[in-house]
Amino acid sequence: MTTDPSLAEEAEALALFEQLIDVRESDRDSWIAPLDVPSPVKARLAAMVAADSATSLGTGAAALAAVAPGPARVGAYRIVGLIGRGGMGAVYRARRDTGDFDLDVAIKIIKPGLLSDQLTQRLAAERQTLASLNHPNIARLFDGGTLDDGAPYIIMELIDGRPADRWADAAGADARTRVGLVVTAARAVAYAHSRLVIHRDITPANVLVTADGTVKLIDFGISRAADAATTTATDVYGLGRLLARLLPAPDAEIAAITAGATAEDPGARYPTVEALADDLIAWRDGRAVRAMAGGRGYALGKFLRRHRLSASAAALALVLLVGALVAVLAANRQARIAEAETSRRFEQTRSVAKALLFPVYDQVARVSGSTAAKAELARTGLAHLETLAAMPAAPPDVRVEAGRGFVRLAEVTGGGQAGQLGRYADAAALLARAETLILPEWRARPGDRATALAFATLRLEQAGTNLYNNNAADAARAQAGEAEAALRPLAPAGARC
Repeated sequence: MTTDPSLAEEAEALALFEQLIDVRESDRDSWIAPLDVPSPVKARLAAMVAADSATSLGTGAAALAAVAPGPARVGAYRIVGLIGRGGMGAVYRARRDTGDFDLDVAIKIIKPGLLSDQLTQRLAAERQTLASLNHPNIARLFDGGTLDDGAPYIIMELIDGRPADRWADAAGADARTRVGLVVTAARAVAYAHSRLVIHRDITPANVLVTADGTVKLIDFGISRAADAATTTATDVYGLGRLLARLLPAPDAEIAAITAGATAEDPGARYPTVEALADDLIAWRDGRAVRAMAGGRGYALGKFLRRHRLSASAAALALVLLVGALVAVLAANRQARIAEAETSRRFEQTRSVAKALLFPVYDQVARVSGSTAAKAELARTGLAHLETLAAMPAAPPDVRVEAGRGFVRLAEVTGGGQAGQLGRYADAAALLARAETLILPEWRARPGDRATALAFATLRLEQAGTNLYNNNAADAARAQAGEAEAALRPLAPAGARC
C-alpha cells in the first residue's frame, strides 16, 4: 500500500476532481486517461473518483478506509465515530452533550488547506442551499463554520439508512415499492427545483431509506442554483438512472419511462421531474403512461385491466342489450302490423303519443339548447297520458299503450341517452309509473306481441338508466335479461336474441 500523497499532490488532484465533478460518471475514466499530470496525482484523482462513486460524503455512506483521527469535538458536539470518507474529507457521527437537549448529527469536515477559492465558495453555497430547504425527504442542515485549523465543516441531520438499491434488495421490495422510492425522491427534488436548486448527483448512495421506509435525499455537496448551463434535466437524468438501478429488468412501460428520463439529448427527456413522477404514478396505478406510444388501443387496454370487474359487468350488460335490441328490431315489424289492426280504442292513445312524443320530440331534438321546449313537451305529454291511464275500466291495450308513452316520456326526461332533460329522479318515477301499467298486462298475456314488446322496451329503458345514470351494472344486466326472455318466444325462426 502506498503512503498518502503530499498536500501539494492532494491539492492538485482536488483541483482536477473539482473539474471532474461536472463530468458524467460514465465518462470520467476517459476524461482522466489523457491527463498530463504526475502519476501520484492521477492515482489520487482516480481514488477520489472511486470514493465518490462508492460512497458520497453524505450522512449515510459507509466507511472506505481508516483515516487520521478527527477532532474530539466540534462546538457543542462530541465526535463519537466515523461514518465515511471521500476525496475532500470525512463525515463523522457526533452527539450534542451540552445544553438542555441531546441530538445525534452528522458532521462533514473538509481537509484544511486543500480547497481552492471556488471549492470554498461551493461549500459555503452548500450550507446556504441546505439551510434554505425544508422538506421531510431532504436531510436538514443544522449549523456550519470553520475549525481552528481552518477546516470548514457543516452539521447535518444524521440519517440512519441504507442506499435505496441496497434497502430495496434487503427488503425484497417489489416493483411497485421500488417505483415508489423514485417517486418520493422525485417529489423531494421537485421541491428543491422550486427553490431554484439542482442536486446534480442523484445516485442510490445519495437516496437513503430508513428502517421504516422513509426516503431521505442527502449530499447537496455539488448542488448549485439553476442557470443556463445547469438545468433540471440533470436531475431528471439522475432519477432515470436511479430507476434503472432499482429495476434492472423492467417491463416495457418502465423501460420507456427510463428511456424518456435518460435520453442523450436533454431536450428529449421529461421536461420536469414532476412529469417523470406523474408517469411513474400512472404506471403504479395501472393507467396509461405518456412515455408509451401505444395509441387509443393501449389506453383502452390499460383502462379495462384497471377495471376488470366493472368492465366485465358492463360488457355483459352491453351484450344483453345488443341481443335484446336485435330481438326488438325483429319483432318490431310484427308489432307494427298488430298495431295497424287494432280498433279505435288505440286511436286516442296513439295520436297523443305520436303527436307529442314522436314528431314533436324529433323536431325538438334537432334544435340546440331546446330545454324549455322539451320541458313543455314533458308537461303536455304527461297530462294526456295520465288522463288516458286513469280512465275507468280502461281496456288492457290502452293501458299498455299508455305505459309505452310513459317510457318514451322517461327517455325525454332523463333516460340514459343524449339530448334529455337530465331530470333523473323524474325519469325514474315515470318508468315506475309505466311498470304499474305494463307489468300486470304482460303477466296476464305474456304471449301477446304488443304487450311483450312494451314490456321489453320498458326493461331496456330501465337497464339503460341503471347502467348510465346509476352505474348499477348488476341491475342493468338483470333487466336486459328480462327483456331478452320476453322477446325470445316472439323472434322469427332462425333469429338470435
